[in-house]
Amino acid sequence: MHSVAKYTNYYCWHLVSITLIAMCAGLIWPAYDPTQSGLAVMWVVIAALFCLWSLLLITSKKQPFLLMPQWSLFAVIAGLGLTGLFAG
Repeated sequence: MHSVAKYTNYYCWHLVSITLIAMCAGLIWPAYDPTQSGLAVMWVVIAALFCLWSLLLITSKKQPFLLMPQWSLFAVIAGLGLTGLFAG
């Protein structure tokens, strides 16, 4: 693999890792401080959009859903986040 493609993938991998850590913090914080519910709403919307984008990409490129399971992770995050927002 060419070094530009390799390091671009490396960079994207870490951007996603940082985003998932921020998403986790952004959903835990409002659980302890309900005045921060806007933060939870933001991350639930972002998780839902990431899920939707994954599903659109998989469908448009005719890829198997099981070989590109990222959508399921974001669907779970969005679903649990919505549950937390409306259960509290």
